[in-house]
Parts: sequence; structure tokens; C-alpha cells
Amino acid sequence: MKKLIIFIGTTALASSLVSDAMAQLVWSVQKKQEPMVCSFNCSNTYQELQKRCSPALVGKIAIDPLISINPFTEFDGIIATLKKDAINSFPLSYTFRQCEATCNAASTLDQTSREVIYYNQAFLDKIKGSDTKVRWAVRCIIAHEIGHHFMGHTLPSAFGADSNIRRKRERRADFFTGFVISRFPGATEQDAIEGILTLDPATYRPRNEAEEKFNIYPTLQNRIAAVKEGFKAAKNPKDPLTIAMFKKIDSVAKVQMKRNGRSSIYHVIDFKLSMGQFDEAKQIASEQLLNPDFSDKAQLWEYKSIADQNLGNLTEAIQSQRKAIELNKNSLVNLERLQLLLDNGNAMQKLESEKIKQKLESEKFKQKTESEKIKQNINRSQIKIN
Repeated sequence: MKKLIIFIGTTALASSLVSDAMAQLVWSVQKKQEPMVCSFNCSNTYQELQKRCSPALVGKIAIDPLISINPFTEFDGIIATLKKDAINSFPLSYTFRQCEATCNAASTLDQTSREVIYYNQAFLDKIKGSDTKVRWAVRCIIAHEIGHHFMGHTLPSAFGADSNIRRKRERRADFFTGFVISRFPGATEQDAIEGILTLDPATYRPRNEAEEKFNIYPTLQNRIAAVKEGFKAAKNPKDPLTIAMFKKIDSVAKVQMKRNGRSSIYHVIDFKLSMGQFDEAKQIASEQLLNPDFSDKAQLWEYKSIADQNLGNLTEAIQSQRKAIELNKNSLVNLERLQLLLDNGNAMQKLESEKIKQKLESEKFKQKTESEKIKQNINRSQIKIN
């Protein structure tokens, strides 16, 4: 913690100058502050998710309707159930996407401040039990991540919290899970804890209260208790819990939806791509590109590029990706995707791919160096102040 000691004369002036310098450095870091990553029980960095979970880098997901619970269907079911709340004024618009980089599920913001929920299909497929049991577990896991978004845990302002605060956030998300599951007709308290029960007690950490003090997650017992509390609170006949009680300010999703209504469209395209319906995904993206009220055309061009790539239209995929880069020149993810596409092209395109690859390596090195300099400057300023 910074110590503020006021002196008279030249010492005060020197201290003031150092404080001003410190404030400028902190501001420059906060300006680049990354959104928070909240997960069901996983450790993912924001940069890792941005690099590995971009729709540009995620291929077709195999969801077998005969043996798997479709997470997109369950996600839509949760949103529809919550919207039935008579006093719910929130659009609950989130982007839902598969990504194997997360070990189970995670929530964060993408580079355009959309609220995204990532899930790992392989993890969901490994959940054992009857179809009914697995369906409740999937719902619980998704509800947990929605809770993190709804309560603002993924905002950049939430970044840097200590382990005690992060444990509280996890319990609140578990509490929210209990509330969500209670909204389904016929749901029981047992149904509400099925998500937590997918976590293996043999490998889960923390194992006890002593370990919990040094961990960002509560113990399994405390998480189960939080879910049950949320379920009971929602069922309280005297003072039933409502979704509006979970927050006092609008979510980022509400602001984004009001601005350009893009979240629901992205969700549909993500679903089409995940099911291998590339022609339909391309058609939706193409139609929205003609919509003058749709502002984020860069993302639509990228979606069109992904669809064309999977349809075997490499030339069109490259053209669309170039359009995406023209509209979002600062996106290294978009540039990286173009590099990968060109690498599959002719000799001239392969040469361009190599040049872009070198540029990407240079940019990443530059970013890393700048980040290290900022940290060093902050450390030196803190030493002077103390």
C-alpha cells in the first residue's frame, strides 16, 4: 500500500513529483488493464483465451445429438428461463462458444468488450450419469459462468483482486447457480449441485479450510453450501429472490446490445459454425454485412472467412480476412489468422505468410518488453515513495 506522508518545502515537492509519476504509470497500466477471467474450476489467462479461443482459430465442434447434451440448447434454455422473470429488465445477451483451451468452462470479455462464455466439449462429454443428471450438471456449469458476468466479476475493474475476494466471487456465482436452477419447473436441490459434483474430490483443491485461505476457490463443501443457499433463497415464499437483486447496475452486455444489437447475431453464427452448418453461417454474416446499422463489420468478415475456409473456398476466406484486418488494424489475432490462411496458399501467398509471421513475432516481443518496462518503473517509483 502506498504511504502518503506530507512534508513542508522541497521534500514535499519531490514527494509530489514522485506521486504524480506513480499516478501516470498506474494510469497507463490501468488503461491497458485486462478483463478478468472467471472459471468453474480452471486456471486460464486472458491472453491465452484470446489467442486460442478466437472464433478465427476454433474449428468445427462435434456434438453428437445421440450421446451428448447440446450445451447451446441448454444455454438458450437458461436464458429463456431467466427472461420469464417478470421484473427482469436485463437482456442477458452473451456470446457462447466452445474452446478446448479451458479445462471446463470460463467467462471473460473479448477484445471488443463482448461478454463471452467458453466451454470445453470434451469435459462435458466426460460427465458420467444418466442423461437427466448430465443435463443438470451442464446447466449448472453454464449458470455459474453467467453469474460471473451478471455480477460484474469479469470487468477490467475486477482485475487484481486477492484470493479472499475471488473466493467470495466464486461462492456468489455458485449461489447464482442455485437461483437459476430453482427457476426450472420440477428442479430439486440435488439437481442444483450436480455441477459441483462433476469436480473430482481426489484432485480438487483446496481440500480443506486450511488450504482454502491460500486458494482462489472455496472448498467443495462450501461451494455446495452456496448453491443450496441460492436455491433455498429463490424458493423463500416470504421474500423470494429475484434476478434484479444480484446487481444494481446494467451489465456490459446490456450496453453492447443497446448500442448495436450484435450479441444475439453472434450467438446464432457461433452455433451454426459449431454444428458444421457453414453455408448458413456464411449467409447470416453476408446478410448482416449489408445491414447499415450493424457497426462491428470486422467480426462479420472474420466469421465469413471462417465459413469459407471450412467450405474449401480459400481465396474467398483470404479476401474476407483482409477485410476484417482493414476494419480492425490493431488485432494481432486477425493478422495471425490471415497468416495461417496464406500459409496454405500458393508460393506468393506463402511468402507473404512468412513476412506476416515475422511481424507478429516482432509485435509480440515489443508488447512483452513494454509490459516489463512499465512493471520496472512502477517498482522503482514504489521504492522511492516508501
